[in-house]
Amino acid sequence: MNYLKVDLQAGVFLLLLVVVLPTIIVLCSEHFLHKQGGYKITLITLGLTFLLTLVFYFNIERSRILVTDTAIELQNFFYSRTIPIEKINTVELYDELPVELSPRLKTNGLAIGSVKIGSFLLKDRKTVFFMSAQPPFNVITLGDDKFIFSTNKEINEKLTTRKTTQ
Repeated sequence: MNYLKVDLQAGVFLLLLVVVLPTIIVLCSEHFLHKQGGYKITLITLGLTFLLTLVFYFNIERSRILVTDTAIELQNFFYSRTIPIEKINTVELYDELPVELSPRLKTNGLAIGSVKIGSFLLKDRKTVFFMSAQPPFNVITLGDDKFIFSTNKEINEKLTTRKTTQ
């Protein structure tokens, strides 16, 4: 089992986006609409957004990769994919993604800092499923589909061993 680790930059960006920005918006709107501070509303908004941020952050942290005898399961709170091992064409391990595998556009997913989860377009306009935060990365080709996820040497060895025995 492998878990995604969210780096500090992504965590700070998430905090700013989900907690600080809504708080500033609420404070400014209260000030301009009522010409007074709505401190109760602000505290409630701040508390709720902080709780939602924590839930969101820990759900990203709970993303996992399960390798069984028949499939690879990429599981996340938002998205999940099951990849049958017998249908895998290639399994590659990269310490750094090549330019042609770097996402260019998010089509249906989440991208905060180095965390990328969901569907993204590559430079060649092909859609790829990402569940990654930091290197090393496994790139699995399944027909025309590609799956890229953060991994470690142990997971990669399990994948290559199971693929060669199939």
